Amino acid sequence: MQKTPQIKPPSDVNRWRQDAMRADENIKFCTKCKKCYEKLKYQTGDNKRTVVWHVNYYRNFVSYGKERVICDNCAQRKIEVEKQPVKSALVGSRCAKEMQSC
Repeated sequence: MQKTPQIKPPSDVNRWRQDAMRADENIKFCTKCKKCYEKLKYQTGDNKRTVVWHVNYYRNFVSYGKERVICDNCAQRKIEVEKQPVKSALVGSRCAKEMQSC
């Protein structure tokens, strides 16, 4: 009779390696705020149809080898800044009043 090979459960070392590989794929580095971040997707509700995205930011995290992109938060701030009107440094001066009347 041949013995069937037994399947061994993954060791702690293998779990650690798999976790590190997943972190390298999921964690990115933002070039604007200089933080690493990870987007996590949660499904909630009765039938798990509601999808909620959550972003974890890591301040002191090694950025070596991480993909460098601009995070959604910094991209949103850039859009908001571009939409705001530019305030003139000449407000209240004679030149500003003349420009408004034109």
